[in-house]
Amino acid sequence: MPVRLSCTRLAAIRSATGISTRRDRLYADNRSILAQGRCHLIATGDIFLSYAHTDQAMARVVVEALRATGAGVWWDQDIPLGANWQQELERQLGQCSVFLLLLGGPGVSGWVGGEVGVALDRHYRRGEKSPLPIVPVLLGKAEPSAIPPFLSQFQYYQLGDGRDPAAIAGLIRALGENLLFGYRKPPVATSPERCPFPGLACYGEDRRAFFLGRYTDIHRALELFSTPEHGAPRRWLRIEGNSGLGKSSLLHAGLLPALKDGWVELGNADCRLQLLGSLRPGQMPLAELARLVARAFRLHSEDLERRFRDPDFSLAHLFAEHLPEEQRRLPLLAIDQFEELFTLGGDHAGERARFDQLLAEAIEDDRYPLYLITTLRSDFLGQFERVPRLNSLRSQAARYELLPVGEAGLNDIVRHGAELAGVTFSDDDLAGEIIREALHEPGALPLVNNLLRLLWEEGHGQGKLQRARYRDLGGLGGALARSADDLLNRLGDQRGNGLRLLLNLVQPGINTPHARRTISRARALDCVGGDAVIIDHLSGHAAARKREDEAARLLMISPAGNRNPEDSEAHADDQIDLIHETLLRRRPDGEPYWPTLWRAIEETDFLEERTRLEQQAAAWRKNPADIALARGRELRRFMAHRPGATEEVTQYLDACAVKNRRHRRNGWIIAAVCLLVLSVLTETVYWLWDHNPGELSLRESLQRVTVHWRHILGIPARPTLVDVPDMPDGSRCFQMGTPGEPFSFEYPAHRVCVPPLQMSAHEITFAQYDAYSADVGKEWPDAEWGRGDQPIIRVSWLDAVDYADWLGEQTGRSCNLPTEAEWEYAGRAGTTTNYSWGDEIGSNNANCWNCGSQWDRQQTTPVATFAPNPWGLFDMHGNVWEWVQDCWHDNYQGAPVDGSAWGQKADDCGVRALRGGSWNGYPDYLRAAYRSRANIDRRDLNLGFRVACRPLTAE
Repeated sequence: MPVRLSCTRLAAIRSATGISTRRDRLYADNRSILAQGRCHLIATGDIFLSYAHTDQAMARVVVEALRATGAGVWWDQDIPLGANWQQELERQLGQCSVFLLLLGGPGVSGWVGGEVGVALDRHYRRGEKSPLPIVPVLLGKAEPSAIPPFLSQFQYYQLGDGRDPAAIAGLIRALGENLLFGYRKPPVATSPERCPFPGLACYGEDRRAFFLGRYTDIHRALELFSTPEHGAPRRWLRIEGNSGLGKSSLLHAGLLPALKDGWVELGNADCRLQLLGSLRPGQMPLAELARLVARAFRLHSEDLERRFRDPDFSLAHLFAEHLPEEQRRLPLLAIDQFEELFTLGGDHAGERARFDQLLAEAIEDDRYPLYLITTLRSDFLGQFERVPRLNSLRSQAARYELLPVGEAGLNDIVRHGAELAGVTFSDDDLAGEIIREALHEPGALPLVNNLLRLLWEEGHGQGKLQRARYRDLGGLGGALARSADDLLNRLGDQRGNGLRLLLNLVQPGINTPHARRTISRARALDCVGGDAVIIDHLSGHAAARKREDEAARLLMISPAGNRNPEDSEAHADDQIDLIHETLLRRRPDGEPYWPTLWRAIEETDFLEERTRLEQQAAAWRKNPADIALARGRELRRFMAHRPGATEEVTQYLDACAVKNRRHRRNGWIIAAVCLLVLSVLTETVYWLWDHNPGELSLRESLQRVTVHWRHILGIPARPTLVDVPDMPDGSRCFQMGTPGEPFSFEYPAHRVCVPPLQMSAHEITFAQYDAYSADVGKEWPDAEWGRGDQPIIRVSWLDAVDYADWLGEQTGRSCNLPTEAEWEYAGRAGTTTNYSWGDEIGSNNANCWNCGSQWDRQQTTPVATFAPNPWGLFDMHGNVWEWVQDCWHDNYQGAPVDGSAWGQKADDCGVRALRGGSWNGYPDYLRAAYRSRANIDRRDLNLGFRVACRPLTAE
């Protein structure tokens, strides 16, 4: 549903008024007529009458009365039939000499708002010889409060109901006196109750009547916001500009009050915007959003925050609950100082990402779209990518770049501000000198307001702003430093704590200017040692009790939660920050505006150290590893930042303290370990001296030392034994060999039943065999391709049998080499195919010649490199030939059928069987039925073994 500014029907008027020439004529020859209460304005159209439709009857009375005097008046009833009404309005608004505005019950909205906007443009347009006079006229019982703030600087006339001829005559006389002989703004009749200048604070809604110099910006920003882009509504207004231009003041004293007064209305007259309020993101943006929305809808903020964290929840759900469609209300949210999303620490628990998602989804929603206004410092535009969802909508937003206020605006702020304050300048050039000095300052508004406030505090009693006081303060920059130093120095002995608090409100910039940071009142109290008087003093509260006007202040306190902003009672969750970023900025000549704070920043590593602490705490929270914990001197420095620290930093410091206590308690353990290490090194040196033959490499020596110490410490390097299961039919019988005589030594196929057993999951490794060698003092076999998990090679059948006997002793079991029948039973793993995975060798299933692995015919592979067979046994095909118990026989004629070995003693035969194939053999040799043979004393690069074990009781 598109939103439009009331003046969008007259959007073309702005461009037209840039072409038309204003006719500003004075009529001195009518003085005699004025003396009789009459005036004569020569040309028709000199007075443009603007009025609401409901005030048409009163408008006719005014028109007739003015024309009766001969004045030239134009109103929309003068548009002839068939004429283009928009072109006629453009022409008359572009050339009128006086803009007369009738204000009755409806106020300024609709057509009237558009006409007023154009009149204000002409009034404040640079280059005009004299501004367009604007005269508000109150009708009926309308009170001066009906005059919008942006028209408050114009003198109004109270006409009443128009029945009193004297009232009409008075209007005519006032127009002649003030307009025919040169336009001037009449002085304010009475002084305001308080100073209109907010000092370093931004203008709020309570000072909207004193917010000067930005009327055109208010109108143009809202008009830009309401103008559709390619037919689509603008739901986001981005106010951007450099620090010190008054973005927050424009939002709080300009845009938001104008929205409340009806400057913006929807395409459907039944629809209205509902202002949810304004927030600053702070360190916990999601919590701040929950507090604001909870206050708007009278909900519990903590419950709402929990709902916000639900990824399936959207703001549209909430708006549907509390903004029924029949009420035609659409929510509007203002976010001031949007850059706090990027400056105030890390992304706490994903708050920024969820905040980004909630807002983006709400802006894009069609039923209950969220309308958003944000203010952002220009130097943070490049960080929008940190909120990717909103960043994708930036091109659809209305962007208004706030520029320096300029000479005309400064003139209005200084001169008319003095008029509103009921004071004058001690000499004519003082106001001009202030304006000229401010023109050279990039962010002049807070400096000018601060200076005028200090001048007003001393001179308003005499009704004059004194030059002597201006010189004493040292101009704009000096006034800022003077007021800040005076306030800080009045703390006396507590000045150091006050400065410490101010430093905690600074977010140091990296390749960007320093920025403000917000902390809670509870954290601020920690920073000042619990002395709330310091906070009250720096925020102006302590001095404010001594006089009626507001005191100078360096801190701003914003209420948190559902608390009423007017409630003076302090709350721990209230947000505290510096009154303005000007305190952190440098002047155009490079010197700081407030040297005291800059010296504190530069002469200590306080901010750098605090930033490092917060970064380490955030990293620790994501990965709470001991390596991220501070210790020793660093921790002692970090502990100085504990007062006022966030919960995340406090938890990090507590963890650091616990870690350090553990280190101190375990100091004696470290010393004992050092002694133990020394003993180990001594033992190692002596052992190597006795057992290293001298020709071993360093690597081999270290491997032997490792095995030696594993043996001393009783850390076994033993094979993993796998139960060889039964067949699917529950038996342990299978068909051994191959029918059809592919090779005569595989024939005849015969049925064999094997007993229960366990077999090593893979071939015996160097690490396992080296442990045996170290224990029995046997010479270590040479390794061709490394030790460790490589399968043992260069072992004879006798070596393998000795290892099996030793393993049996170590484990209390009966261990030996598997028989041929046991090996083939385990190798087939219940299958009848050539290999446990099928009849074809496939690719990368084993290590052999043309097996498709990277080791083919190159070397052995570490055990368990390839997938196991169905029974969990690795490398039953390939890698190394495996010794078995049986003597070699050329075929199976007369072979045992009970699974026992065929020739069990070493002296039975000198040739023993081999099974399984190797890394340099053909795929056919890897078949489960294939057999080979070797002499029992042969040691080769492709000979290894595995073991089979059984409980001793089973023998």
